[in-house]
Amino acid sequence: MNHAIISWDNLEPKFIGKIALQVNSSNLSSADKKELIHSLAILESIVISSTKFNVLVEAEVTLPNLIYLVSQNQHNQEIQQNSIALINALFSKSDLSKRKAMAATLSSKHIRNVILTNVLNPRVSVGTDSSGQTYNVGSEMAHQLYVLQTLLFNLHEERMNSVVNTSNENELKDRILELRKTAFDSDIGGVERNQSSKSLVSSSLISSTKGDAFQEDYKRLGFTNSKDPVQDFTESPGILALDLLVYLARNHTETYVKFVLENCSRSDREHECPLVKSTIHLTRLLCETLKVSEAPSDEGKTFYPMFFTHDHPLEEFYCIAVSLLNKTWKEMRATVEDFVKVFSVLRQQLTRAMADPESTVTFDKLRLKLASLSYSVITSLWQKERSSREEWENKACAILELRDMVKPEIIELIKEQRLTFLTDGTRFDKYSNKGQRIKDKFWYCRLSTNQKFLCYGDCDENKALSVDELTHKFAIIDIKQLVIGKDCPHMRDIKSKKSTFSLAFSLIPDAEQESPLNFVAQNEKVFDYWIDGINALLGQEMVSKETNNDLETLLSMDIK
Repeated sequence: MNHAIISWDNLEPKFIGKIALQVNSSNLSSADKKELIHSLAILESIVISSTKFNVLVEAEVTLPNLIYLVSQNQHNQEIQQNSIALINALFSKSDLSKRKAMAATLSSKHIRNVILTNVLNPRVSVGTDSSGQTYNVGSEMAHQLYVLQTLLFNLHEERMNSVVNTSNENELKDRILELRKTAFDSDIGGVERNQSSKSLVSSSLISSTKGDAFQEDYKRLGFTNSKDPVQDFTESPGILALDLLVYLARNHTETYVKFVLENCSRSDREHECPLVKSTIHLTRLLCETLKVSEAPSDEGKTFYPMFFTHDHPLEEFYCIAVSLLNKTWKEMRATVEDFVKVFSVLRQQLTRAMADPESTVTFDKLRLKLASLSYSVITSLWQKERSSREEWENKACAILELRDMVKPEIIELIKEQRLTFLTDGTRFDKYSNKGQRIKDKFWYCRLSTNQKFLCYGDCDENKALSVDELTHKFAIIDIKQLVIGKDCPHMRDIKSKKSTFSLAFSLIPDAEQESPLNFVAQNEKVFDYWIDGINALLGQEMVSKETNNDLETLLSMDIK
């Protein structure tokens, strides 16, 4: 069934009920727990691969039961990860209304605490305070948590693609009025407005109608269309941006009012940061960062623990980002003309902070990291990168001649490094011949010391095997062709768009009766290193991105 030879639809409801009974049982022995691990995996496969048993599995195994298994098996990560994998499968196969109901349950404080306490298993390094906290999870659990977060964030896709229409226009107008009222007529906004924005009050009093007064307020809020502000939300991410703005006004009122009034009180209107326009662009940036609307990747393992600490993670992330935007805008002394430049800085700040695992443990740590990435710091980093790039791009004739002289030696050095990498070996995730990832199955491959064979065999997740422990061999001399991407035999039957394609490569043997050796690398660097190494063994040119980067770096060092 895992190899798609027999359909999962051939099962009988009675059998599924028996497997589900094993999952729903309590007080399991150690032997029963081994059966439980397999039962969860079978149910996950049924949900993913069957066309008619999803509802039956959903009825037999409820979400509370699966959460219970996660909470009660802190020392058995296989049960936990298979439980979360089944939750992910049920979630992805449900319709939108059921996904929303599941998301509401999964976002509750109780279940988030189960994940934080029982799954992520926080550890504090000896001799450090809580700021040294890390999370100890295996690669498969990291993948399942990544999938869970991706599925939850993808629920925002509906609002992201929703725009103004006749059915929701009145509701949106009411929410826009609420934004204006909170900023200018509330206890916080009203007092500060009278003290620091007299010009705004005057303009409103001079206006002959309430609508004219509101138009001035809408301008100060940063609406592009102050006469009919609803029209600002006619394009994606439209209504999602308004949702985030209303959340800021309701839940972080002081931050919201401070942003508006700080910009209202500036004497030079050109230096005002338009909140609404900024929010629309910021929402788009956050959706790109979190890959909202993109299906989970088979290789993805990047998840952010901080998103399990709050029941409204995207909204809180936005509130932090919009405060950073206001700070960066002031540091840059930006005008409306600098809008694109400000957002390029903001993108760098968010990208660099999110790439630091310690910064994404909690929202407070993210705030601290972002505070350290000021405009001057980003500018300094850009300047260093630009200087390096200018040096590399030096086109003087003497430099070019010198580069040509040392280039063969550098290429030989890179070749040696790649072959050493292959000799050290790599652990790969196991895939079926149909391109489906086999959970918790791995294999190891390394080049023999005489560089004549690729030795490979099955292995555990955290174990590297010696050449003598690897039972299978693939002779380098028997390699007919190296193919990559969709040309690989194990990728041809996959119809969906997955990032797995770009990391796949296969070695086609000379003998037609022999099976090809199929790989899927963990990341682009491992992929490039193996492609380079194999090309080097075959006497072909190394043309990967990593080779080009290493060549430029080493050439630059030698030239200097």
